[in-house]
Amino acid sequence: MQILVEIPQNHYAFFKALIRKLSFPKIIEINGVEQEATLVSKAEFFAGLRESFEQMRLIEAGKLPKVTVQEMIKEVERELANE
Repeated sequence: MQILVEIPQNHYAFFKALIRKLSFPKIIEINGVEQEATLVSKAEFFAGLRESFEQMRLIEAGKLPKVTVQEMIKEVERELANE
């Protein structure tokens, strides 16, 4: 679940320090914007990495079509829109 909270600039540092004291929020900052982080287990990370390398091997072998970066970005955007 996500919450959007508008904080006056003069209270931002206090609110940020307060929210970080809680154990449940997982927050990351990207380009100055904080976002909730989705954490995965070490096993899930390496399973995804293995799958990526396998797909690369299949592409190099000509068994899967090559995909451009633009196509990959569009696919990720579609997946995010469906969440």
